[in-house]
Amino acid sequence: MNKLFFRFWHKTRGSVFFWGVFFIILYSCFSLVNTLKSPDDFFSPPDSLNANLFWLIIYLSSFVSYILFLYFFLKYRDLKKNDLKWGFVFTALFSVIFIAIHAIGSADLYAYHFFAEVYNTHQQNPYHFYFNEFSDDQVFTKIQDFWHNYKSWHKTGYGPLFTLISIILNLLAGQDMSISIYLYKSLTALCVMGGAVVLYKIVEIVHPHKAVLLTFAFMWNPFLLFEAVNNGHNDAIVLFLNLLAIYLLIKGKYLWVLPIVVSSVLIKYITVLFIPFFVFYIFRREKTLIFWAKTSLICAAITLSSSLLFLSKNASIVDSLFEQIGFTAPYWFYLGTMPLAAKLLEIYFGFDLLILKNILGFCFLVFWLYLFFIKRTDQYYLSGILFVVIIAFFMIALFWVQPWYFLWVFPFPLIFARDNWLILMILTTMTGILCYFIPVGILLLISLIIYIYIKRKNETLSI
Repeated sequence: MNKLFFRFWHKTRGSVFFWGVFFIILYSCFSLVNTLKSPDDFFSPPDSLNANLFWLIIYLSSFVSYILFLYFFLKYRDLKKNDLKWGFVFTALFSVIFIAIHAIGSADLYAYHFFAEVYNTHQQNPYHFYFNEFSDDQVFTKIQDFWHNYKSWHKTGYGPLFTLISIILNLLAGQDMSISIYLYKSLTALCVMGGAVVLYKIVEIVHPHKAVLLTFAFMWNPFLLFEAVNNGHNDAIVLFLNLLAIYLLIKGKYLWVLPIVVSSVLIKYITVLFIPFFVFYIFRREKTLIFWAKTSLICAAITLSSSLLFLSKNASIVDSLFEQIGFTAPYWFYLGTMPLAAKLLEIYFGFDLLILKNILGFCFLVFWLYLFFIKRTDQYYLSGILFVVIIAFFMIALFWVQPWYFLWVFPFPLIFARDNWLILMILTTMTGILCYFIPVGILLLISLIIYIYIKRKNETLSI
């Protein structure tokens, strides 16, 4: 029996089809998490111990299987371009599974639907009105208490382009919540597939000998599929747009790079940190006034057209940005590394948290300026700088880190890391997955220590 098993294993471990079927079975098990949730928890992440333990087991099993998959194809067989068709077929099947399974890790999908309802049903501006001003709405009664209690969070905190997309999807769904949720998930699934195509085009240029493997490492990643497709987070749109901007930069199609980055900012404001870096790299190659006039005009047109519905004297889109910047996690579990230390100083030594936040914000600004003015590299490794910017932001200054935030720069190690891409991808995936179960500030610190240790050990061995 053992001989038969090992013979079967040796024959199939190098088969994309075998691994695809295996992951279909594994990802289908996520549906069982919802069966362990109580009816009251159905529209929020699992609250019971049994549901959380089962969720952790399935998630970690997926993570370990993903590492084994990458290991076997690194060691025993090179993936060929012909394998990509099966890769995309199975990614589509994984997406169908995660679309069908009720969102497990987040209730944000219902918030997206509700923001659209504020405009379409209640005829009000989502940048002016709070959630609890529509407490009779059927969606409001279903979403978890967190959304009810923190008033400052309940004006939409997303960019106007995403709010516009939400309104359009809501109308296409006939304002039906279930259909609307499926449309959101379908959109993020398309962003994953589109991101995989764009990533392949990039790594085909920068790492041609392992382009197929890197593409598989992206599109078959359980963390990406869970957060982008099952939870339907709009961060998947940001991920796709960031990859597209880098691809256009590498291909020398500079006119549309900044408009794409601006579109990303209009989905989630965080990528405003990226704009100066893109401007710098483009300016080194394009200095004509006509070019900058054209790209600026396109950026302005995208910003104005996406914001037009929401501009009024009573509502300010900028206010939603400042609300996000000033927001602090209601408990220390989702604090970045230095913010976690700041919170402990407030609790145990009575330090003023606002002063500590300002100090940490200044520290991050100094580091950001250092990267911008000092750490200059060629355009192929811009993704490495952007990756460092976001991870440093998480560690130094962000007081509200959610697992899906890692999607902003999730694929970048596959582009810039020649030799360390696997360890960076594993650490990023591990940190994103375990954020649900271990404080993110501690995870970030552990991941950084592991990476530095492995990198130095490899450098020592190569001397």
